[in-house]
Amino acid sequence: MKKFLILSITLLVAMCACQKVEETDNQFSENNLNTPSLVTRSSSFTSQFGVNWDVVPKQNASCTYAAFKSMQVTCDATYLYLLLTADPTMMTTSSSYNYANVLNVYLGNSSDTGSSYWAEKAVNVSEMGGWLVKNGAPYFTSWGSGVMAQAVNVSGTYYYEIRYPRSINNHLQRSDVLVGVYMNNRYQVNNTPSSGYSTVGIRPNNGSNMYWLSLNNYLGIGDPGNPGGPGDPLVNRTYSQSPDDVPNPERGLYKQIDYVFEGGIPDISQSEITGFNGSLILTHLILKDYRYEDNLGDAIPQIKAILGAIRAAGKKAIVRFSYTHSSSSSTYDAPLSRTLGHIHQLRTVFSEYTDVIYLVQCGFIGAWGEWYYTTYFRDPDAPEWPDYSYYDPARGESVKWYVHDDWWHTTQVIGFQNRKAVIDSLLAVVPSSRQVALRKPAFKRMYRDAAHFESWTRLERVSTGSSNSRLSFHNDVYMLDDGDQMGTFDTSYDTAMWLQQSAYLAVGGETATINSEMSHYQDYINYRNSLHVADVVNNIKQYHISYMHEHPGSYMYQWWDTKGWLPAIKKAMGYRLWLSSLRITGTSLSNGQNVHVTLTLNNSGAAPVINHRPMKLVLLPVSGSPVVLAPLGASSSSFGDIREILSDNSKQFNFDVTLPRTLSSGDRLAIWMPDADPNNQQLYNRSEYAIRLANSNMDFVGKGYNIIYTK
Repeated sequence: MKKFLILSITLLVAMCACQKVEETDNQFSENNLNTPSLVTRSSSFTSQFGVNWDVVPKQNASCTYAAFKSMQVTCDATYLYLLLTADPTMMTTSSSYNYANVLNVYLGNSSDTGSSYWAEKAVNVSEMGGWLVKNGAPYFTSWGSGVMAQAVNVSGTYYYEIRYPRSINNHLQRSDVLVGVYMNNRYQVNNTPSSGYSTVGIRPNNGSNMYWLSLNNYLGIGDPGNPGGPGDPLVNRTYSQSPDDVPNPERGLYKQIDYVFEGGIPDISQSEITGFNGSLILTHLILKDYRYEDNLGDAIPQIKAILGAIRAAGKKAIVRFSYTHSSSSSTYDAPLSRTLGHIHQLRTVFSEYTDVIYLVQCGFIGAWGEWYYTTYFRDPDAPEWPDYSYYDPARGESVKWYVHDDWWHTTQVIGFQNRKAVIDSLLAVVPSSRQVALRKPAFKRMYRDAAHFESWTRLERVSTGSSNSRLSFHNDVYMLDDGDQMGTFDTSYDTAMWLQQSAYLAVGGETATINSEMSHYQDYINYRNSLHVADVVNNIKQYHISYMHEHPGSYMYQWWDTKGWLPAIKKAMGYRLWLSSLRITGTSLSNGQNVHVTLTLNNSGAAPVINHRPMKLVLLPVSGSPVVLAPLGASSSSFGDIREILSDNSKQFNFDVTLPRTLSSGDRLAIWMPDADPNNQQLYNRSEYAIRLANSNMDFVGKGYNIIYTK
């Protein structure tokens, strides 16, 4: 074992010099953050790779640059494993920073000599580095391929467990290696890295030896003779991600269909629904005749028929109600009491058709249900906003937009009670498994705490059933400009709230329609023309967009289409799950044997799966019926919660199953993620409602089985 000692000042100067050479601005581009990681919240730390860290030596002495509290490293024949603990109080953890704190990993050849080895001879392996914080929370995404990790906050300490393929660098192909890490406080806002940064963490200590590791002694990796443990596998497969967009339910572009209840009941065109090749239909139910009627009457069975047609077509509905779809209407909505009565009457619609509903947009108030123009929910003292003038063809003149309430462009909350009553009513009648989307984040803050407009509560997981986890957002002027987007983001609270909470919510919207008479028209065009496809994709990922209107009339959508960007944009939206590894250990693949299964699923999309659905391991024998292999000791046949695989993250699932037969040639194993379908399993066995993994060369058969192994 060879160790090399250096002076602290030599380390500091030399490593700062190294980082200025190694860290180019290109390295910090969102596009280079291409390896998923796992972000979880836990009361204790558990290795995701089966490493027993208790037997691995820990380097945790005091250090001048002490953001890293400790460091451990071990390996097996395929991977190098690194465990770091960090003190968040010494890191850059502002929620306003998209990414912060860069990890750099240095490797060295232990056969070399020299008193200042760190400074002179260690190699900064850029593929092993990455960001350590995202929007104020622990996170890790490597700039190299094949790297897997988890980042966990345990009682105020950040744990980073990282697994690197030994093939990533020649130093890891030897019999031993020297390892060192350091962290700086660089950060990134809107894809622009900060210009200044300094060292905040070093391991081993400045002035100490680099960490020496034998690459032949697999400390903490497990006993190969332990059935069900992490020893020699019976099955050990890795998989690659497909380069193509993979259509899936509850994500992507949607088609809007307006059903206008005026002068009678609207017709249903089944071909209009089935002719759309996406999975989502924004079902806009315009109750124009019922502005003046308390009883919805014949509208209820027709609304059910519309949702039934969507179900028959294999689609999901984004449901929105309004009372008019024109800004020049004489009456935009219905009085509060009538509106609440209508919502109450719709309870049976929501309960009987929960399966086919992706989410509900709050609607009801104002033209298009967008809470802007309004008759009965207005503030008569609201200001006029002449800056928003435009030519209205319906009127044949240039007109001004009026803010018919004082809650669109201001922080006033007085009188919001009527709107709060509408939200309360919808949350009560829409099943708790479905989210309700508001037009802008400010409305959610007003609803939850009108006395403290600036306050909001972070989300930590998808769909807990609380109003905070059920109220999402939709932006119907998406990417109109790089400013407030017509009041969607009036304050810094709006932006910060959307960026953090949208990681756990179903958010989306549509791009805006503009015309040359609008006062800011040229500004909008200049902004659009400045964009590149990477800007749009990064924005979709940053704001966690799951769905967007296929809107040929929109100036922005037209631009995307003309430039040929739509394939990349569609690929980025919503979840994008793919399998990176399968490992099965045990005594044999024989009848009655218990085996341990390890699956690593990744999400390279912009958002998680929002609505609950099971994940099942299924045996498809050459002859006979499929058999679901239920995890031993589990309360259900699902091996995990699919909603926990967040955007740009991965999650490893470990469970034991009993084989019902000896696997023979041609038998297959599959991952099946069917619709949860609370209503009599009408969607459960339909492949168009099952999730298809975004893997290359992976068959998708039967009821939606993703074939991951063939004997």
